[in-house]
Amino acid sequence: MIELLINEAINEAEQAILRNDEPYGAVIANEKGEIIATEGNRENTMCNPCAHAELLAISKACQRLNKKDLKNCVIVTNYKPCPMCASAILMCGIKKVYIGSEFEGFKKLFTHTAEKIEENQNLLYVKELRKKECVQQVLSGREYLKKNIPNYVPGHKNGIL
Repeated sequence: MIELLINEAINEAEQAILRNDEPYGAVIANEKGEIIATEGNRENTMCNPCAHAELLAISKACQRLNKKDLKNCVIVTNYKPCPMCASAILMCGIKKVYIGSEFEGFKKLFTHTAEKIEENQNLLYVKELRKKECVQQVLSGREYLKKNIPNYVPGHKNGIL
């Protein structure tokens, strides 16, 4: 099963190269190995730095399944995920990640990213501009959604944020 899925991810990466996009591919399948979504990177053709293969595949899978929780799915990629894609994989609840290349793990990936952010002295971030109001807006918004959407699951779940 995994061999078929990695072949699909590699094929998506090849198609991306032919489109003049970055050479990355991703496949999302259910636990039986049935493919739900395949995508290749589209950063260049979409002029979108967020159009990574994993993000596009996650988006397509969520649309096809009509839910944002992919906990019963696997993702297969031809290359290790970037921090943005790794976060998305965790956020949507995927529990099995198969990677065609070497990968030192999520902890090292995020630690390295945090260190790079801290080293970047040109990055300005300002926090708590209207903390009380903004936090209250999110909390009351979630309460509203819990009351009005059956089986509502907050976007920031899995203890990530």
